[in-house]
Amino acid sequence: KVYDDSTEYTSRGNVGTNEGELLNMVPGKHFGFLRIATQMKIVCQDQNTKTAEKFWVVFRKADKTGQPDITVQNGVDKGIIYQQGPFSISGTGTGAATAWVVTLNLSKPVILPDGDFFFGVRIPASPNWANDGFSCHMSGYYPTSICGEHFRQGIKPKACWGVIFQNGLPNSVGEPTGDRMFNFELDVQGATLQPFAVDPAAKCAGKKGKPDLGLAGLWPDLVDLEKYGYLANLGWRLREVNYASGLGFVFLAQKQLPLPINLPFGRWYLNPADPFFTVLGGLPVTLSTTGEGDTPILNPPTAARQMLLGTFLYAQGVAVDAKTGAFGLTNWCGMSL
Repeated sequence: KVYDDSTEYTSRGNVGTNEGELLNMVPGKHFGFLRIATQMKIVCQDQNTKTAEKFWVVFRKADKTGQPDITVQNGVDKGIIYQQGPFSISGTGTGAATAWVVTLNLSKPVILPDGDFFFGVRIPASPNWANDGFSCHMSGYYPTSICGEHFRQGIKPKACWGVIFQNGLPNSVGEPTGDRMFNFELDVQGATLQPFAVDPAAKCAGKKGKPDLGLAGLWPDLVDLEKYGYLANLGWRLREVNYASGLGFVFLAQKQLPLPINLPFGRWYLNPADPFFTVLGGLPVTLSTTGEGDTPILNPPTAARQMLLGTFLYAQGVAVDAKTGAFGLTNWCGMSL
């Protein structure tokens, strides 16, 4: 998930009382070869648990402008990649519910696009919102919320969206206030890799010295452009649940190959002649009993931070099963430095 684990409030975004969709974008500039999604997790809430709520999970294409594709032709929603539901939740009790972490197995695997796409939930109209209705937890926005999303100055991620429906079909799109993300997560098949940033001097105790897997990992601030005393260190998290207690290596490059190489254990994208690849080699990862591990944290010297500013850094990893010796290549991911 691209979410920094801060929660500012529960929200229906710009959808408000309308029927619509709450969506996070997976930016194609930063992630490729994600392959197949099998499961989605959401953190949601109901403001009045006495009344039952329903929702759908949804995947949506991007249009040419990078927004959710809401093209409708002959009464058919052409932007939908996949939709499943409705799912029912709540219906007993009184008052607002504490958060539910809902895990949903997709009834069929979803082939994920290479390029921008959106995933999230579709929700019915809720005329009595905010006294009643289904909503989802949303991250904060730094510096208004010191524990919120903290990406580099001047960036407009445009990664969180709402689609408003009319007569059962998408009618308009918009962004919630600020560059935040909904607490949504995708599980995909095979080994995966995600960048993160670490702020050793974070004003937020929950983030100080810890991996930030939100938007800060995609747009880290290397040189404290904001003058908040924030100098991001860099790292990558590798996951492969089938290789619990295994090993991993993460490779870096500023260039990809003109065409990826198909190998028996995955598809390779990075250019091995790139100086980052040859000098740094593979950053080691030790996978936990749940199949997850982080690289060593990179703290570039001041001169290197200045040189890296404005560049793009690709990463790809390999996971190794310590018991069988089997290999698996991850997706590629990128940082805008």
